[in-house]
Parts: sequence; C-alpha cells; structure tokens
Amino acid sequence: MKLEHFEMLLDLHGPDVSGWPEADSIAARSLLSTSAEARTLLEQAETLETMLGSYTVAEPSARLEAALLDLAPVATAAPPAKAQPGFFTRLLDMKVMTSAGMALASMAFGLYIGLSATTPPVLDEDADAFLLTASASFSSEFWQEVE
Repeated sequence: MKLEHFEMLLDLHGPDVSGWPEADSIAARSLLSTSAEARTLLEQAETLETMLGSYTVAEPSARLEAALLDLAPVATAAPPAKAQPGFFTRLLDMKVMTSAGMALASMAFGLYIGLSATTPPVLDEDADAFLLTASASFSSEFWQEVE
C-alpha cells in the first residue's frame, strides 16, 4: 500500500484500522510496521479523533433563545381577497397572448422548414423507359418454386 492511499483510507475510515475493510486493514498494518511516516499520520489522526470526541457545545442562554424567537416572523391576518378577473380579461392577459404568439410562430417556422426541405421528384425519361421495359418483360414463371 502506498502512503497516499493509506492517508486517504485514514481520512475515510478513521484511525481504528480494525474497522477498515479486511484487505485494506491487512495492507495498512503491513505499512505501519515498516513506515514511520504512516505511524505519524495514524498518531495525528488518533489525536484529532480524541479532540473531536471530547469537544462539547455549551447550551444556548435563555437570552439568546429569546432574541432568536423575537426575530421569527409573526403570523398576520390574511389580506382581503381580490376579485377574480373575468374570463375575457384572463384570455387577453399579456402572458397568455405572448405564449400563444410564440407557439404560433414556432408552428409556422416548423411548417416552413418542413415544406422547404422536401424536393419534388425528378422525372427522368431514361428511368421511365427502363421501368416500362422491366414491367413489360415480367414473367410470373420466374417466381415459381422449382420442385
């Protein structure tokens, strides 16, 4: 195991090597037996784990709690409901008209592109003559199964 991989596993799993996945634990123990730098990293991780485990947060004071509660929004009475606009007023609303105009413009553009992309068939006299000859010489005997 390389030292960088050991350090990554140390950050990921913590300093208790016995809690690591088995293959990583075996490789880490081998590295710890040969590398002083790995042992130093493990000691630093154990120290950090101890410090974080012993850290406590003081309970907030009553004064702080009161100040936070004073900042909370207060529910007020709902404003009176406005009269709903009529059907034609909503129909002629700018948002509706803009959306409808954009949809219509998109459809017109798509129709224009679709119609301009199609090309009329090219009529060729040689192709017509070939097809006429081929259809005249058609024989259904060609398609019969031979036993």
